Amino acid sequence: MIQCDVIVLFCLWCSQPIPEDRRRRGCTTCSRECGKEKRKHYLAERKLRYRKAAGLGDGKCERFERAALPASTTAQDVAGL
Repeated sequence: MIQCDVIVLFCLWCSQPIPEDRRRRGCTTCSRECGKEKRKHYLAERKLRYRKAAGLGDGKCERFERAALPASTTAQDVAGL
């Protein structure tokens, strides 16, 4: 079996070049902020895949969704309903 080390030269999140010190450590993002965003996105997708596999839907709660009121509706109109 042939082993090959791949060196990532550009950030996987924002496509900017990765600085040499981060490249040496094996980072795949150009900064900590890009790493946080990439991780947040990955975890959200993993949660969605789990919920779909478990039959739980997309995680949005329909119980708290309210019908949209017209922009001209005032507080007195709502109280009178």
